[in-house]
Amino acid sequence: MSEPLLKPYHRWPLPLFAILSLVLYLHTLNYDFVFDDSQNVRDNPNIRITSFDPAQLQSAAFDAPSHRRPVANLSFALNYLADGYNPRGYRLVNVVIHIVNAGLVYWLLCLVLQFEAASKEPKFKIAPAGIPLVAAATAAIWAVHPLQVQAVAYIVQRMTSLASMFILLALCLYIVGRKAGITRRRGITCIAAATLCWLASLGCKEIGIAVPLLVFFIEWYFFQNLKLQWPLKTVGLWIVPMVVVVLVSLLYLDMKPVEHILKAYENMRDFTPFERVLTQFRVLVFYLTLIVLPIPSRLTLDHHFPPSTTLFDPLTTALSLALLIGILVAAVMLAKRHRLLSFCIFWYFIGLALESSIIGLEMAYEHRLYLPCLMPILALVLLVRRALCRRNLIASAVIIVVLLMAATIYRTMVWRDGYTLWQDCARKAPNKPRPLTNFGYALVQRGEDGDIDEAVRYYHRALTANPNYPLANNNLAKILTDRGDYATAIKHCQRAINKKPKYAEAYNNYGVALVKSGNYDGALEKFHTSIKLDPNDAAVYRNIGNAHLSGGDLDQADQYYQHALTLQPDSADAWNGRGGVQKKLGRHQDALPLFRKALALDPAHKPSRANCRDTIASLGSIELKAGRIKAAAAYFSEAIKILPNAKDCNNLGACLGQLGQLDDAIAMFARAVELDPEYHDARRNLEAAEQMKQPQEHP
Repeated sequence: MSEPLLKPYHRWPLPLFAILSLVLYLHTLNYDFVFDDSQNVRDNPNIRITSFDPAQLQSAAFDAPSHRRPVANLSFALNYLADGYNPRGYRLVNVVIHIVNAGLVYWLLCLVLQFEAASKEPKFKIAPAGIPLVAAATAAIWAVHPLQVQAVAYIVQRMTSLASMFILLALCLYIVGRKAGITRRRGITCIAAATLCWLASLGCKEIGIAVPLLVFFIEWYFFQNLKLQWPLKTVGLWIVPMVVVVLVSLLYLDMKPVEHILKAYENMRDFTPFERVLTQFRVLVFYLTLIVLPIPSRLTLDHHFPPSTTLFDPLTTALSLALLIGILVAAVMLAKRHRLLSFCIFWYFIGLALESSIIGLEMAYEHRLYLPCLMPILALVLLVRRALCRRNLIASAVIIVVLLMAATIYRTMVWRDGYTLWQDCARKAPNKPRPLTNFGYALVQRGEDGDIDEAVRYYHRALTANPNYPLANNNLAKILTDRGDYATAIKHCQRAINKKPKYAEAYNNYGVALVKSGNYDGALEKFHTSIKLDPNDAAVYRNIGNAHLSGGDLDQADQYYQHALTLQPDSADAWNGRGGVQKKLGRHQDALPLFRKALALDPAHKPSRANCRDTIASLGSIELKAGRIKAAAAYFSEAIKILPNAKDCNNLGACLGQLGQLDDAIAMFARAVELDPEYHDARRNLEAAEQMKQPQEHP
């Protein structure tokens, strides 16, 4: 009989990991989508599948913005199929993945610690019976660590946690397969399954590329006992996985590695490839400090790392490089005497090798530490255990877990919505353009009194830090357009496009400013440029519809509104636009259901509310002229409920007067005068109605 993957007496910590994770993250299920969740989930039409149709699944997997991550994209599509855009489902899946990962971490640690326990000269003197305790303490600390918040509470970073799940499973299965024997059925099955898990991890995120190197180190350290001749004798065995790694890398880089890497820096980054590599020395050291000291005040979505321009500017670049070299030298020197510590060090560097390389990514993100922080935590637990007795180790682990949980819960509060998230980022990086700009946008979205003016101040702060920052210029242009300052808005759009020539949204906003200034032909040119850059942006199609509507081309307007609705069926703007087309054609009965649809989708949508009221009032006027007084009164009454208007109140009063409801008519005329004291017709009607009532009261 084969040995179980985890013996029954080793499984006791698994429910604990689930309980801890639920305590930490259950309250986040009602949190909103934030930041890149919009691009990859909420505004991604490709994940809106309605069945398990192969064509829909293929589109969801490979046509999404992150098209190189089909497995993660499919998981979002399945969430949509289950419950649309309800954030609870997406967040619940993230929490479940984290719970599964905690269990896999525990399993991997048990497997690795078994090698240490079986060693002839164990440096940490771990008895087989003590393995579950050490593994459980490490896994618990890993699961509740504040660094993990970003990978769990940030919906789109399921790409990281899901990739990590398959990486962990691949490593566990490889070790189990090797122990079972690579020529036996169980061993072959496990290694084949590990290979599939590795490929699945690559389908979630490119960090899966580290698996072959991690397997190599596991094999060399724990199965080959660090024999120096083994790597040379087995070069042929590693050719296939290395070829796969190279092919995946080339596919990721569009078969043009140098061109693709350099292209990522064009108009996207304010640092060069050389500066990024230099800065990563500081980032890697900073990451290590976050593992040891994860105080919430040091954690943020958007860390500010001014680029290192030379090895000595700033001086911390050279100091960080020296420290990292020292750590790597120590890992080599410790390999024979403390192979587990050595392995923990190499695990950290291998896990971060891709995202801390020359590839033009943002400088630092906490979710990148989701898996790389695991073995450094194990190393710290082992060192503390060596200094303490068993009872003190348990007490210390409990205290550490409780403190980390408090910090994690505090940190999760930041992820409630875009406002709280970017407020935190702007406070911790007061001179970085992106958090300042994004907090400004969050203020606009919140829309409370004074928020727009405050947003403008944050946009100007961002532009003070970087006058050419595209996002701040673009967002400021939106507000200026709404305020009627079209010339200044256009200048900011031009500045955004000059810095980022393929900025689709800036072309869109440029077009909006031109439409409102009456330049329809120029606007259409900008809109079509935006569509070429981003053919899935429903807002651009709506704006083209608006331009055609303003220019009088109603058929074209309706076609573009309909196309916008295929991309975004719940767009109140597009439904309102279609209603506007029918209204201009004089088809009030056809326009009304469209305006009502828009208002049902967004009860706070002011244009559709006004249009709905106007259309209902127009239908009331038609009925009034035709002598159908009751029908007219019903329309005017509905219009007033939607949006009170002096004219509608006056018309309803006239209808009620003709129907003999004099008291109600007087009330409506009085309300009309209250809404518009200068409305003389309503005032005359009120006086006339009151005079008519007097003889009735005094015969």
